[in-house]
Amino acid sequence: MEAAATDTGNLIAFGHACYGYGNISSCFRIGSYNCRGLSSRFKKDYIAGLLNHCDIFCLQEHWLSSKQLSDLSCIHDGFVYAAVSGFDDSEVLAGRPYGGCAIFWRANINMHSDIVETHSFRLCAVRFESASWKLLIVNVYMHCEGSSSEEFCEQLACIEGIISQYPDCHIVLCGDFNVDFCRARPHTDMLNEFCIKLDLCASAKHTKNEIDYTYNFAMKRFNSLDHFIMSSALFDSAVDDIRVQHDIDNLSDHDPIFIRFSLSSNVFSTSSKIYHEKVAWHKCTDADFIAYRNSLSALLKDVHLPVDAMQCRDPFCVNNEHVTCIHKYANDLTEVCLLAAESTLPKTTFSHSKRKPGWNEFVRPAREKSIFWHNIWSSAGRPKTGTLADIMRRTRAAYHYAIRRIKREEDDIVKERFAATITRDRNRDFWTEVRKIASKTSGTSATVDGISEPNSIAELFANKYQSLYSSVSYSTSDMDKIKQRIQSRIANTYTTDAHSANISAVEAGMCVARLKFHKNDGGTGLNTNHFKYASTDLHYHVALLLSAVVCHGNVPNDFLLCTTIPMPKGNTNRAVSGNYRGITLSSVFGRLIDLLFLQRYSDVLGTCDLQFGFKAKRSTAMCSMVLKEAISYYVNHGSSVSSSMPQKPSTECSIAPCLINYLTGM
Repeated sequence: MEAAATDTGNLIAFGHACYGYGNISSCFRIGSYNCRGLSSRFKKDYIAGLLNHCDIFCLQEHWLSSKQLSDLSCIHDGFVYAAVSGFDDSEVLAGRPYGGCAIFWRANINMHSDIVETHSFRLCAVRFESASWKLLIVNVYMHCEGSSSEEFCEQLACIEGIISQYPDCHIVLCGDFNVDFCRARPHTDMLNEFCIKLDLCASAKHTKNEIDYTYNFAMKRFNSLDHFIMSSALFDSAVDDIRVQHDIDNLSDHDPIFIRFSLSSNVFSTSSKIYHEKVAWHKCTDADFIAYRNSLSALLKDVHLPVDAMQCRDPFCVNNEHVTCIHKYANDLTEVCLLAAESTLPKTTFSHSKRKPGWNEFVRPAREKSIFWHNIWSSAGRPKTGTLADIMRRTRAAYHYAIRRIKREEDDIVKERFAATITRDRNRDFWTEVRKIASKTSGTSATVDGISEPNSIAELFANKYQSLYSSVSYSTSDMDKIKQRIQSRIANTYTTDAHSANISAVEAGMCVARLKFHKNDGGTGLNTNHFKYASTDLHYHVALLLSAVVCHGNVPNDFLLCTTIPMPKGNTNRAVSGNYRGITLSSVFGRLIDLLFLQRYSDVLGTCDLQFGFKAKRSTAMCSMVLKEAISYYVNHGSSVSSSMPQKPSTECSIAPCLINYLTGM
């Protein structure tokens, strides 16, 4: 096997760096083994025998220095690997070597593989991607129970950081965790909390686990210290068997363990996000906004005004023609806003490039220079010595160094670009950009609750939220009384204040000013920026529209349209609908109506003192603080505390934040 080394810090891989897509069996086996050193040919032969029965194999404690990692290539010529040394060999080592991890995978596995930099001597990770699923393998060699808990926590934090970079991958952690889940130890508690936090499950708790022990001390004391820890989706639906192999030829005090998965593409596949072109508001210049305002003003002049409907001031009007005209007027305003932005403002672009940040600044010049001198050297007959050969070697070395540099300094380059962009462009929201950097764009699950057709998945979530929003019972007679009371109040208000339905352009402008930037409506394509950057001509039209809507008591259909987007809850199994929470995007015009009422009547609208959310100068954190302080007070004085929470239907606990009877306060 030809060895092509790719050095990534203290991580080194031998063999081909990646593989193209191809057919791969949905069933594969992963093995894990703490070999306690590779000092003898006998141990290497034993490991080679284990590799024959695996597709992916994780090895711990090979005890090799970074310069000796190439010895792993001699174990099996059908596998390639990524490995990390367990110690820093830049200084003289006191005592025997120790630690080290390696991941082997078949050279013909026909998957795309990426080596993941872990920045740890105790972790090795590789990301695999087939045509239908993505898998992140992290090989672990953790500290023993007698070591510092801080060191153990540090490695768990490092693993969490690696997992957070790949939210679209199924996770498999394997190796020597030095934790027995049957023992009540601090490290056991920390590992359990870690698994709960990241929605991971240990193989020791699976019904198909047949492992009795993985470690023995002189065949007198037995423990299970080696484990597979995986995503809940794999744990629930993909495990075929989990076993240990006790061999008399095994010279280590650890025994190899194996797990076999069956990944069904209709359960574990992901699909890429669909790109839709939209306005790139952050790229707009002052000249762009001026062009948008001018175009919008010109288009608004051609919008037909429903004069009869606007002049009508009868709150009990039953003229259907008025309603139709109001609805068309609202649609026309939406269309001219979108058309003006489409014709004048820059758009987002979709790039297939996967180049690292800093490529154009640091790598491209060095690459072009290297290619230039390489071509000259080639045309001169490829001399092995002399000035031309030296220049060719120096420029090629500079090119390769530039590549290593941007890999090593990727985070710093991104941060510098971010700071420069925020300083130069004040239109970009600071925390929005921070979240973009912290998160990693991922594909969506192609299957949810066993359903893979997009429209059927949408219907699944629609039914869930419909059930949620209609789950609170109410009395029909009580609702009818409320409607009658509202109608009576409207009639009395009309007789006493006939001009309350009139909305001025100034009021409309004040409402627009209170809109937040960069908020989409999710349905028509409108964004609050369409109003924020518009001319005052739009304010007059908004005032006329809202006046007609308030007077007639009839809202256009687009105003009532809300789009609920299921968002995954952190790094959870995205094939399960219960792991999503709904975020609803409402109409921009609807938000203007809300702001209008708050602007006019906030002084007479009262709220309960116990309301903490969705209220100015209040937050749910204050509620939590008050609750904790109250509980702390009584507990510290020797009392017990009982609490009751709003009831949630058992089928909706995962998606319903809180359910209350909304008729109680009427």
